[in-house]
Amino acid sequence: IMTHFEKDIPFSKKFLIRTFPEKKKIFQEIFKCYKFGLYSAVITLSYATAEGLSHMQFKKAFWGGRNPKKPQNPNNQEKIVKEQNLTGVLDMYRKQFSSSGEANRKSNPHDLVETTSYNRHEVLHGHSSQFGTKKNAIRAILLLDLLDDINYWMKNDKK
Repeated sequence: IMTHFEKDIPFSKKFLIRTFPEKKKIFQEIFKCYKFGLYSAVITLSYATAEGLSHMQFKKAFWGGRNPKKPQNPNNQEKIVKEQNLTGVLDMYRKQFSSSGEANRKSNPHDLVETTSYNRHEVLHGHSSQFGTKKNAIRAILLLDLLDDINYWMKNDKK
């Protein structure tokens, strides 16, 4: 899959910039970092950008949204995926976006995680020290690609 993705990088970049032209500079930086192997930078920039795109598209935060007093309630990613009625290959994201999926599962905020986890909380709050892998960078870019696809489907379903 990594070889396939690398062949499609120019298309992902092109489509993201076409869909979100106001984010062109940040997309260019993300893909430049990927090209030079700066995978930790790709991941952190992509996670922050996903949050911004979600606010633009869905008027809600992408990360979070779970009420700690009602842990059975869905988080924002689960709500977005469900609201957009995603089917097919994107069903695989449902588990990733669930509270038990690697991107969102609860982590101990005081532990330094010595793994390659790409858990958003562990990455952005400085608890994961080895997340900057090529595989995780691809996952982060594919997250942006997913938001681009959801945007496309939202616009075309209204026609």
